[in-house]
Amino acid sequence: FFLTVVGVNAFVLISGWFGIKSSFTGFLRLCFLLLVAWGSVVGGLRLLGENLPAEPAELFQSYYSLWFVVSYMVLYILSPVLNSYLSAADARSSGLLLCSFFAFQFVMYEVSDDINRGYSVLSFMGLYMLARYIRLHLFDRINQVRVWCFPAVFFGVSLGITLVLAALAYNGQSLSFYETFNMVSAYASPNVVVASLALFLWFGRMHFSSSFINRLGASSLM
Repeated sequence: FFLTVVGVNAFVLISGWFGIKSSFTGFLRLCFLLLVAWGSVVGGLRLLGENLPAEPAELFQSYYSLWFVVSYMVLYILSPVLNSYLSAADARSSGLLLCSFFAFQFVMYEVSDDINRGYSVLSFMGLYMLARYIRLHLFDRINQVRVWCFPAVFFGVSLGITLVLAALAYNGQSLSFYETFNMVSAYASPNVVVASLALFLWFGRMHFSSSFINRLGASSLM
C-alpha cells in the first residue's frame, strides 16, 4: 500500500523533472487518452459483473470525480507558469519558496482544505516545483550522493512506519493505529514526500529504457 501512495507522488516528480511541455493539442490528447483508458477499465469491470456507470454522461462524471485526474489536468494547464518562474528565479528565492511551502504543508496537511492531505493540485504543484528545482539547481550535488543512500532512505522510512504501526497494533491501541495510519499514508505527509523523492532519485540513477513502457506511461494517470 505504501508503495502505491509513494508511486503517485513519484509520477508528479517525474513530470517536474522533465518539465511538462503543455499545448492545447497535447491537453486534448491527454484528456482523450485518459477517457479511453478509464472507459476501458469501467467496461472491463462491467464484464466482470460490477455495477458501474453505463451511460456516457455517468461515465464522464465518474471519470472526472477522480481527484488525481482533475489535479493533474490543472497542473498540466499551469505548468508553463511554473516552468517560467523556476527558470527565471534564482536558486535562493525559489528554494525559500519551496521550503516555506513544504513547511506549511507538513504542518497543515491534516487540517487545511487547500492541501487536503495531498489530494489537491496545490500539493501537486509543490512536488512538480521540487523536482524541477532539483533538476535546475541541485543536479550536480545529487549526482555526488552515493546510489545506496536513496534506497536506504526509502526503506528506512518504510520500516519506521511499519514498526510504529506494528507497535500500536500489538498494544491494542486501535484508535491510535488508525489515526496514525491516516497521517502517515497521506500524500502530503513528510514521510511520504521524503520516501517518494528517495524512490524517484534512486530510479533516476538507474539506466534502462523501454519504448513500450513509455507509450503506456500516460495511462498510469488512472
